[in-house]
Amino acid sequence: DVLVYVGDLSTLFSNLKTLAKPSEEHKSYFVFSCEKIDDEHNDKGWKLLSSGRYGHSRKYIEDALELLGYEEMAYREIVPRKEKGEDVKGHMFIFGIGGADAEEFGEGMHAVYGDSTDEL
Repeated sequence: DVLVYVGDLSTLFSNLKTLAKPSEEHKSYFVFSCEKIDDEHNDKGWKLLSSGRYGHSRKYIEDALELLGYEEMAYREIVPRKEKGEDVKGHMFIFGIGGADAEEFGEGMHAVYGDSTDEL
């Protein structure tokens, strides 16, 4: 629950790609969650919420990372926490870059977590 403190994630994502050093032999994964806003909230794809945290749309996240060459490997809508007794809408993503193989990653996740990753 770190990305809720940053609005525009493009510089962060670009820096992560540099650190990942993607290549055919080197697989890198980026697993994270953030608060969810609907795509129609604004043109930017992110918004400062009344909680003082930022929410991001699924489309914004996917477009920003796919532009850098990341492949979306899994997505799930989640409830990262409760605020004032109410569920906070969130989403969790898994992206890969470089030699990352979505099928291989999925098989590994399934081996570790079993059927609970079917929706992930």
